Amino acid sequence: MTANLSSPVRPTVEPADLSFESTVPRAIVHRHAVSEVFLTDSARLSDTEFLVAAHLPTTHGFFGDQLRSGRADPLYFVEVSRQACVLLAHRYFDVPRGFGFVFRGSTMSVLDAGALRLGAEPARVVLTVSVPDVQYRNGTAYLMELSIVASVDGRRAIRFGGVQLMLPRETFAQLRATGMAQLATDAGGQDGPPLVSRDPETLTPLRPTRPLAALEKSPSTSSTSGFPPPCQEPRGSTADAKEQDHATLEPAAIGRTDPRNVVLSPAGDDHELIVDRTHPVFFDHPQDHAPGLLLVEAFQQAAFAALYRPDAAPPALESLDLTFDRFVELDVPVRVRSRVDGPVVTVELVQGGQTAARATVRVR
Repeated sequence: MTANLSSPVRPTVEPADLSFESTVPRAIVHRHAVSEVFLTDSARLSDTEFLVAAHLPTTHGFFGDQLRSGRADPLYFVEVSRQACVLLAHRYFDVPRGFGFVFRGSTMSVLDAGALRLGAEPARVVLTVSVPDVQYRNGTAYLMELSIVASVDGRRAIRFGGVQLMLPRETFAQLRATGMAQLATDAGGQDGPPLVSRDPETLTPLRPTRPLAALEKSPSTSSTSGFPPPCQEPRGSTADAKEQDHATLEPAAIGRTDPRNVVLSPAGDDHELIVDRTHPVFFDHPQDHAPGLLLVEAFQQAAFAALYRPDAAPPALESLDLTFDRFVELDVPVRVRSRVDGPVVTVELVQGGQTAARATVRVR
């Protein structure tokens, strides 16, 4: 690994030295609302080791919405880890603003369920981050492998790992175009219900280009043309998405209490993904594809629904193993299919007859 680190090393940093006084700038974690920014500080220990501080709020409209009240939602740590990965890329590896970030896969596991108990005050979260591999192209980092252990008030609670790509706008636009073209090609051989766009007027035609493998091997530029930065509205989208009526699952069946946080609708033996573009957390800023946190929540809800028993205690997430094969488009129905094997549920998101993302979810 050839590091390109501009920020100085703090020689003897301990978690107690990190600040929890205010959050980091919104843009550095690709969020619009200050309420959705959880990171407060960071420090570089070496070329490959970092500390990141975050606050764990006692209440939150989404992460605080659980039947198992009094415990932190493990998906909060998925979002905090994502924010940390983005912050490190920008702050320490000089990835320019406006690049598109793509996770090809990630894992999350609960190390100590007792550490997730919430107190009367916001807990202090410290992420110990290892970056064992960084790959560069034209002097700019484009691939990072990260391993994170999150501690809550000094107790190790969550482990997260993943590989993220950081792509210039032009390359990201080519990747998006390829996905749209492939989806259109696959639509003819789909299974399930007819492939019908819910709102055809919001679809922006994209021309087919090279696949991801070819994009990763070719030189890339930081042209300002093509796909907009993550925090700007995509060209051709509607800022005011229409509310849609859905027959949703009961919140209790998927571990939530607020109906607005339910992202699955019954569809025969399967479920259909609900994409509510007015949701303040999933769509904190306009997107031209289904955001990763929405898909992760769909995996968790599908697993909880598959194992739901009205007379049993609410389920709790133990681990996730996620693979994202392609982008999930907003205006094409997504089937959510589950297969149960004891406490393990395998979930697939199928769009246009092809698997777009899959997960192995372990529940306790």
